[in-house]
Amino acid sequence: MGISKAGRVSHAHQGQSGLHRDPFALGDGGAGAKQMREKGGSQSLLQPVSPVPLNPALIEGFVQTYLAHKYDNRSPTPPFHRELWELFCQDGNRICAAAPRGHAKSTAITEAYVLSDVLFRNSDYVIVVSETYPQAVEFIREYKTELQQNDQLIEDFGIKKFLKDTEDDIIVEFTDKTQFRIRALASEGAVRGIKWNKKRPNKIVF
Repeated sequence: MGISKAGRVSHAHQGQSGLHRDPFALGDGGAGAKQMREKGGSQSLLQPVSPVPLNPALIEGFVQTYLAHKYDNRSPTPPFHRELWELFCQDGNRICAAAPRGHAKSTAITEAYVLSDVLFRNSDYVIVVSETYPQAVEFIREYKTELQQNDQLIEDFGIKKFLKDTEDDIIVEFTDKTQFRIRALASEGAVRGIKWNKKRPNKIVF
C-alpha cells in the first residue's frame, strides 16, 4: 500500500477501526473541523478555508468522530494504524508500507487518510488505484455514503453539493465554492496524463 504525492507514485491496502471520544479534544477530527471554520472569522466559510495539516492524532480523531459508526465491532485504534498515519503524513513524494492481510490497511489509508486529506483541504485531486475495477468503485461508494449521508460530517466540513457523481468519479463542492475530486481506477488503467482543471493529482493511492 502507498501513495504518490503531487502526481508521483507509491503504495497501501485493507481494514477497520473505531473508539469514540470527545470530538473537541486536542487533535481530534471534530476540533480540526471547528478550527477550519474559525479561521474564516466572521466570514465563516464564505471565503476559501486554509488547509489543516494532517497528523496521526487528527486522523484518529476524525475516524472516531465521523467514521466510527461504520464499524460493527469497534475496537481501540491499532498502533499499526497510527504508525501508518505517521508515515503517510510525512513530507515526501513516494511513501510505501506493507503488512499482511487483516491489518485493515485500506480502512486506515484508502478510507480514513484519503477522506480526511480532502476534507481538511490538503488535497483537492486524489486518484485511488485498486487491483480491480469493482474494488476501486467500492471505495468511491464508501466516500459517497459519508459525504451524502453523514449529517455531522456534512455540516462540520461545509459540504454543499456534488458536481459530479458517477460510480468511479466524484467532484464535491464546499460551501466556500472550493472543490475536490476523487477518482477510482483499476491497476491496469492508465494514470499518466490524467488532469483536472489543468492540474495533476495531488496524490495517487495504491
